[in-house]
Amino acid sequence: MSDLTMENWVLATTLVFVIITKFLQYSVNYHESWVSKFTQSNTSSYKDYMSKLHEQKILQEENHSISAQDNYAKWTKNNRKLDKLAIELKTLKTQIHEQASNSQKFLKTCKLIGLTLPFFALKMWKGKEIVYYLPSNKMFPHLFNGTWHQGWLFVAMYPLDFVLSKINNVYDVTFIASKVPVYKGTAVGVSLGIWVWALTNVLASIEFVINQLFLAPVVPEPVITEKKAN
Repeated sequence: MSDLTMENWVLATTLVFVIITKFLQYSVNYHESWVSKFTQSNTSSYKDYMSKLHEQKILQEENHSISAQDNYAKWTKNNRKLDKLAIELKTLKTQIHEQASNSQKFLKTCKLIGLTLPFFALKMWKGKEIVYYLPSNKMFPHLFNGTWHQGWLFVAMYPLDFVLSKINNVYDVTFIASKVPVYKGTAVGVSLGIWVWALTNVLASIEFVINQLFLAPVVPEPVITEKKAN
């Protein structure tokens, strides 16, 4: 596999992870209804609940249509059934809520195993892969070039590298973890980890602007009342 093909594969996989993550973020308000639709609707507890709820509605309508004095026996019998149904419905509702909670936990586990951990592993494994190269290695200061090229760890290691480089009287600062110069007259690239960080921050900024301009509730202007002179 060539380097170009590998980089395209890594970039495409990263974009898929980002798109899925954003989709789940935007649709968070619908997750509960989706869980109810795809998991609870097929359970026996849910079917029993809906059946008993329908039976309760019929009995209530029947009791409203008859007179308690003229049909006392039937009215009393319906009331006993309604009391029993109320208890059964409460129990079934508790079971449905427990099933929904378990389904939510299961989905969170699936998200962790199927999305969060693989995305984290990809960034750790391919985080230093170069997405693209800058036109010149003089576009940014040396510290920025090192960060773009090798990630945030370069910032943490930079002071120690700088001190050791001065001690060793080395002109270019080297990255201690890899012993490879960030640049020595060669092109500086943007690593995958930095590219993902920049992309997510740009998307977050766009979301903030859209939310403030179109989705945020309008704040009414304060009402100014003039005080009457005594």
